[in-house]
Amino acid sequence: MRILALNAGSRSHRAQLFAFDGAPPLEPPRTLWDAADESADGSFAKLLDPYRGDPPEVVVHRFVHPGPELASRIAFQLDDAARTLVERSDLAPSHNPLALEGLRAASERFGGAAQIGISDVALGSDAPAIATAYPVPHAWRERFGVRRYGFHGISHRDAIERNEQLCGGDDPGRRIVSVHLGSGCSIVAARGRIIVDSTMGMTPMEGLMMGSRSGSIDPGILFTLIRRGALGTHELERALSKESGLIGVSGVSPDTRDVMKARDAGNGRAGFALELYAYVLRKGIGAMSAALGGIDVLSFTGPVGEHVASIRRDACAALGYLGITIDDERNCRLAPEGSIGADVSIGSDAGRVRVHVIRTLEEWAMVRSAAALLSAGDARR
Repeated sequence: MRILALNAGSRSHRAQLFAFDGAPPLEPPRTLWDAADESADGSFAKLLDPYRGDPPEVVVHRFVHPGPELASRIAFQLDDAARTLVERSDLAPSHNPLALEGLRAASERFGGAAQIGISDVALGSDAPAIATAYPVPHAWRERFGVRRYGFHGISHRDAIERNEQLCGGDDPGRRIVSVHLGSGCSIVAARGRIIVDSTMGMTPMEGLMMGSRSGSIDPGILFTLIRRGALGTHELERALSKESGLIGVSGVSPDTRDVMKARDAGNGRAGFALELYAYVLRKGIGAMSAALGGIDVLSFTGPVGEHVASIRRDACAALGYLGITIDDERNCRLAPEGSIGADVSIGSDAGRVRVHVIRTLEEWAMVRSAAALLSAGDARR
């Protein structure tokens, strides 16, 4: 089977084509074709234009927030869901429109391929109700679907399964805190394979400090700025999603590599931004550990989590009270660029909690979910 994965991110979009027979294994085969674009004006139509190989049988698309109607499903057939996804684009305005553009481009280019969507929601139907609730008027949930969804579900679910492999097998009682760090950042708490809480909420704005997103802030700030006439709603949304986080605090860039270079060159704001980033991250790890009543495994994935040793080190500093300590030599041994080659342990032998670095394999995880849907016979209903 030939499956093309189109992964729409907030600052980049990526395409990977895989071929395999039978059920896809946990470890991915070599890609037949791979393309990526991080430009602000990029599109999947441009990304797919150079491809000259045989058409895929299936194209799978990542939808960060498919809306409440599809939130409980990991994978879904897009012929039936496209209208709903268009209507729910405002729930993830930095992601969903690009994913829909990818759907249009793939449908035009590969008309005979099945089009399958993968939900990036982390808090699905098996999440505890208490973890999905906000302390707001109950009518908001009933009328407007206001609840916590959590995101980076594709990455976290894959990381949880790979953590199991490093631990020697599935354990439904194992308490895993999975950290995904990239342009967007989130942490989930999982008991076995069930995600029971997330730092992200109704939209990808809540939670940790990110590349250009603020994460959680006092909502009273917004009311104050609106009352004073300082900013309108569209300006506030842009500021909190595009001009905050690392770029907002440092004034340099949303990219950790650029901010670290500026810090090393003596830029005080850049140094403070990285300190704040690590501080918020440590608090998030503590919160997710509390949701589980303790922690057995801490793992890092995502482009930053996988490749930036100093952020892993700073995140784990002062977490010794949880039993988390890392081995500096193991931590710094990992390649700063490209694939780390294998999921690895960086925990100290003296630490009670296992600490892992997990490869970022979102596209392959999407393919595996699509293949599971196809094998169940649901994709063409």
